[in-house]
Amino acid sequence: MSGAALSPMQRRGLVKLGDVLIPGDGDMPSFAETNCIDCADRMLAHMYDDDRSGVKGVATLCALLPRPLIRALFALTERHATLPEPLAGLLRMANVGAKGVVMTL
Repeated sequence: MSGAALSPMQRRGLVKLGDVLIPGDGDMPSFAETNCIDCADRMLAHMYDDDRSGVKGVATLCALLPRPLIRALFALTERHATLPEPLAGLLRMANVGAKGVVMTL
């Protein structure tokens, strides 16, 4: 299970990404406010090693980047249909992967 656990930095990064995707509003809490990050290690324990490594890599990157840059990068993944392949495919996979992890939690 220790290989599945997020480091404190990765947890911060995943919360930042989650808050970009689920910022909350007057009626709904933000990703951070839900405390669902506490379930991340349990979810990661059931992932394939390669998928888990990808999630950890993205979480580390998000920990290091400022929120506006994370927003901009995610906005780029939303525009995958307007870009040529193979870039469009990579962005589509990044979009689905980021949303999948955050929404699963």
